[in-house]
Amino acid sequence: MSLKDEIEACLQQALSPSVLDLWDESDDHKGHAGAAAGGGHFHLIIVSEAFAGQARVGRHRLVYDAVKHLMHTRIHALSIDAKTPLGVSMIRELKLSLLLFSLAASGMALAQNIAVVNGRPITKERADLFLQELEKQGQQASPELATLVRQELVDREILLQEAERRGLPAVAQNKFQIEASRQQILIQALVQDELSRNPLTEDAVRQEYSKLTAEPIIEYRSRHILVDSEAEARSIIDKLRAGSSFQSLAKQSKDPGSAAQGGDLDWATTQSFVQSFSDAMVALKKGEVTKDPVKSQFGWHVIR
Repeated sequence: MSLKDEIEACLQQALSPSVLDLWDESDDHKGHAGAAAGGGHFHLIIVSEAFAGQARVGRHRLVYDAVKHLMHTRIHALSIDAKTPLGVSMIRELKLSLLLFSLAASGMALAQNIAVVNGRPITKERADLFLQELEKQGQQASPELATLVRQELVDREILLQEAERRGLPAVAQNKFQIEASRQQILIQALVQDELSRNPLTEDAVRQEYSKLTAEPIIEYRSRHILVDSEAEARSIIDKLRAGSSFQSLAKQSKDPGSAAQGGDLDWATTQSFVQSFSDAMVALKKGEVTKDPVKSQFGWHVIR
């Protein structure tokens, strides 16, 4: 029995895993002191009900206990990715057919893919890009990091396929969030592309700042009541002329944010409002109310 088979047998007996994948990565560590002494290097992915309620350290302890008679004698290093099942029923439904390619593998598949999950390949290019992002964040490139990235991409692919099987991408809210994320990524990419094509200089920034500060910034504090029709707005103006409280009438406003505050819009510049609103607001004297309703794309406004 090979050392790999012996480790797997110990884990099967101790933990009854639903998923057990063990890679012998000893060839990647040739020249290492442990390898020279005959100790093997292994990477383990294991899913077991025995890990339920256990933190990461506790899960690792259960694995080490299962192979403790081999540790530091025949096993020099064992990296562990221990997970609890997504649920026995889900595991049965997934029925994963997972083929992982080792670094020692050869042929065209190695050049293109690092793994295949249920017939769907995870490309080497995808893993390389993932590694590049981690390195930008300060991670040091290493065989261990490459192994973690490989497993992370496999985990994501497994869960993605299950989400697709359940039809989650077609759910309206999920479609909205996916599209919103896509738009945000492309907008950020556009900004970065524009900056690379037309880098900002300190002089350009100073000139733009000078333009923005050339004139004093004036802020106004206004209140408004927003309704659906001109007739409603005129009725409110009539009530205000008759002595009704603006704050009380504002409770019927379609703008929920300001309605609860008596119509108060706090301090803001004219640029904060649509043109028709800001023009009417600026024309008012302190304490005045618009004589006629003000129309915007939101409805009809009574402004003070």
